[in-house]
Amino acid sequence: MTVFELMERAKSELENFCPIFNEQTETVLGILRSSGCVPYKRTRQNGKLHKLLASALVVSYRSNIPFYINTRKVGTFHSRGYTTQLVSWFDNLFEKGLIHCESKAGKAEGNCTLSKTFTNHLNPIGEGSYEPNTITNKQSSANSHIPVSTGFNNAVTATI
Repeated sequence: MTVFELMERAKSELENFCPIFNEQTETVLGILRSSGCVPYKRTRQNGKLHKLLASALVVSYRSNIPFYINTRKVGTFHSRGYTTQLVSWFDNLFEKGLIHCESKAGKAEGNCTLSKTFTNHLNPIGEGSYEPNTITNKQSSANSHIPVSTGFNNAVTATI
């Protein structure tokens, strides 16, 4: 599927208000912002565009089909109603290793697939995804004091 078909499907999925899809989109959006692929500044102005990109990546993950970036011309993106920044955002994804493309030019173009970073965070629990560590108490004493952070450098003790 081309990048434009992917963006159209992402728009329609966002309008469906599926809670699981929205949760996955927010997870991907957090990855995009924390990795620096999309700027975290001016999110009031561009937040919807960033969310559309994140939802497009979730659609690609859910359909398990690579997407094809068939053009890098910003005029084509603009004429189809998308931001011209998509080209640079896809390049950032490629440079950071978050998507893999067939490009020999070092830019995001051709067939692109998602990296393990996305798939590990989007897999449901129990399907080879992230599972939180469990803490076991191996101390012999009945009362152990564990500091628990509550913010502003305050500490609370818990009895186990």
